[in-house]
Amino acid sequence: MERTELTPSWSPKGASKFADAIGVPRCTAEELIVDDEQVRHQYIRELGQYQPSDLLSSGSLGDTVGAVALDSFGGFGVGQHGRNTRNQMPGRVGDGPLVGSGGYADNLSGAVSSTGHGRSLMKVR
Repeated sequence: MERTELTPSWSPKGASKFADAIGVPRCTAEELIVDDEQVRHQYIRELGQYQPSDLLSSGSLGDTVGAVALDSFGGFGVGQHGRNTRNQMPGRVGDGPLVGSGGYADNLSGAVSSTGHGRSLMKVR
């Protein structure tokens, strides 16, 4: 980051406080809503009770990306980002930030970034 020497990992409140302190402009929640997702959300609400598998229609697991890198010193790094499953509880943390679930890097063993059904990976010990 250009405005601090720290490498922060923020909670939502901490991220908001930091963003305000350095003058990051805000947008409204409505500006973040994608029309296709709004239509899908309304469809799911109209279902009433549903099974999680009802949310996993074709294309709903897309947009997950992962990367593994090897630096010039032989060190591994890994990262991933997923869109997550719809209609999860607010504040839910997915598999991405959980070491060994969303990804793993060890300079002695190698590195892997997994994508797909993260909830299943989180259960493996």
